[in-house]
Amino acid sequence: MSIRPSGGKRGAGARGSATLEMLIWLPVLLFLLFMPVETWMVIAKRQYADHVLNTYLTRAQIQGGIDGNMVNEIKNNLTQKGYTNVVVEGDTDVGRGQPIHLTIKYELGPALESYRFIGDTPPADNTVIEVSGVAASEVP
Repeated sequence: MSIRPSGGKRGAGARGSATLEMLIWLPVLLFLLFMPVETWMVIAKRQYADHVLNTYLTRAQIQGGIDGNMVNEIKNNLTQKGYTNVVVEGDTDVGRGQPIHLTIKYELGPALESYRFIGDTPPADNTVIEVSGVAASEVP
């Protein structure tokens, strides 16, 4: 550490150090600011897809499987919320006690820009997120 002269002026060797410090700290601060926001956006999107999955899995459990109308409802529900390329796969007519599988796949969407601050490659725009669950049929 050096002590500045009483005039408050920096020496000739210290010229531009504030700019250099800003160039070093700015990317770190931007990363710390935006990464949690973008991460929350991905997590919130996943949680909503999980909620929709559990809602329709409960309906499928009571009905004994998934029908075409239910698949269209799931797709419309997620598309209205901004999900893209939604794919719904599930078991149709199953007997009592048999497992009913339901899978929802959707694209992640635009790449997260905060990865660029740390020199990492962001995920591709067509990265697929999958949510799936299983429930036993209750149809007699």
